[in-house]
Amino acid sequence: WAVSAQAAAIAMAMAMAAGAGSAQLAAARFAHDSRVFANKQPLTRYERHSSRDKESKERALLEKRPPVRGQRYINYGKGIASADAGTVAHITEQDRFFTDFAAEEKKRREHTFAVKQEQLNRRRFEQAMAEEERWRDIDSQWAAAEARESSRKAVGAPRNKSSVPYNPLTLRYEDSADGDMLRFTDDQIRFRAAQRAERLRAHQSKDGYNPVTGDPATSVRVPPAPQPPGGRPF
Repeated sequence: WAVSAQAAAIAMAMAMAAGAGSAQLAAARFAHDSRVFANKQPLTRYERHSSRDKESKERALLEKRPPVRGQRYINYGKGIASADAGTVAHITEQDRFFTDFAAEEKKRREHTFAVKQEQLNRRRFEQAMAEEERWRDIDSQWAAAEARESSRKAVGAPRNKSSVPYNPLTLRYEDSADGDMLRFTDDQIRFRAAQRAERLRAHQSKDGYNPVTGDPATSVRVPPAPQPPGGRPF
């Protein structure tokens, strides 16, 4: 290529020096230019195929386009062997030609078994910790109950004292404000009971006699309404 270009340049220089006509000068210049153009880098097979249809041209332009927002166009039509490293479709030649399915299946099963065993061990540990916490709570409750029992035994049994201000031996109310309030409460109960008995008797024999025996009906004695002790409203 260099020799042909040099010869064309020499021919054009000689034609110009000899005062050749415009036709000869144009022919020499065309020979020089045609020799340079004929020796350009030839297109590859992929480039020649890409220049035939519109889709291939657009795909080629997308491949040459710089990355947009950190993402670059990947032509997956070339096959998995041509994917760049770091992409999803990339696979090494060693993995691509690895055909030992039994080893891969064994590795997958071992991984699944290991994950399951890890889950079982974690669950067993959590249950053991929960059981340990439950027994600690039981021990603390037992210790608290033992402490209460020990303090109760140290103090001794309380004396036999009635829970109400009333003496069950003498059948008398205590001479206190609590005894007076208990007497007033009991009198109210007796008063309401007598009123209820009188109302029932009045409804049973409205004519004034017993319809079974024929005897005159006797009314129930209703005591006077009790008054609260000390004039306090109740």
